Amino acid sequence: MSRKTQRYSKEFKAEAVRTVLENQLSISEGASRLSLPEGTLGQWVTAARKGLGTPDSRTVAELESEILQLRKALNEARLERDICKRTARAVLTGMCYSAGSAMRHGSSSLTRLTGQSAMTPGTWRR
Repeated sequence: MSRKTQRYSKEFKAEAVRTVLENQLSISEGASRLSLPEGTLGQWVTAARKGLGTPDSRTVAELESEILQLRKALNEARLERDICKRTARAVLTGMCYSAGSAMRHGSSSLTRLTGQSAMTPGTWRR
């Protein structure tokens, strides 16, 4: 007697793994929710974590790396936005920006933004 094995599509496997990982389910919880054998689901999740998933799917490590890059880009964009706000406020209110205040508050951001050296006496004076 031969035993028939169930075949699952790549899409189903990817969705099952995604469900377990995104909802932070244990293998047994995920298997019971999806009506799958624990061993089968466990193999799929292990393969996905090791980067052996389907060719069109991304590994957990790749996704975590992308999240890290996006967070860094977001922080940099927020910093640039804040610099622009502060610079515009300083210029509009007529605030003096001298070499002394550049040394106290850091001039690298303003120097990069304006293209001129903030350490020169009289820079940004009105």
